[in-house]
Amino acid sequence: MTDSATLHFQNAWKAFKSYPRVFLISMLILFGSWAALEVAVVALQRFGVVVWLILHLAFFVFFSGLMVGLHRIALETIDGKAPKLADLTALLGRGPTFLLAFCIYSAVVLVGFAFLVVPGIYVAVRYALFGQVLATTSTTAPQALRNAAALSDGRWWTLFPLVLMAMLLNLAGMAFLGLGLLITFPVSLLATSDLYRSLQQPAQ
Repeated sequence: MTDSATLHFQNAWKAFKSYPRVFLISMLILFGSWAALEVAVVALQRFGVVVWLILHLAFFVFFSGLMVGLHRIALETIDGKAPKLADLTALLGRGPTFLLAFCIYSAVVLVGFAFLVVPGIYVAVRYALFGQVLATTSTTAPQALRNAAALSDGRWWTLFPLVLMAMLLNLAGMAFLGLGLLITFPVSLLATSDLYRSLQQPAQ
């Protein structure tokens, strides 16, 4: 199982090296949007809490739309297609759905960790592929989570090593002032997308 996860990361690294410009620019746009939010918050702080809340809600919806686009770019690359930077903003309309799915996912994982660690780990892995689902299918947040769970049925131990390796890789990326995420996040996303496609194959 670990060997399988390693193979997915090897495929991911090859894919990243084929189109580094698209992934690096996409990540810089994500970082840039966060920086723009901080500038806007400072500039408009005198307008109070309501404006602060509106700014953050708008940002998280927009950022979530970019995340769906980045998932689409990763899947296109894994599929052997040439990814386009324009795909980053092609699915902004699914931003609210991604954000809701992420909030549900995070809440369930936190509840799982509250009831000892093991349930949290189980849930985190079981529903980990909801982003890939939303990048390929226009659906609701609960359905995206259900579809992700369906893909993991009987395959939890296949997902677990890869999810763990992705988490550790991104933690290492964060250690370098967060700059390592410019590479580690796209690579881990590509590896997860490679796994997603492999899990879909039996059903095709």
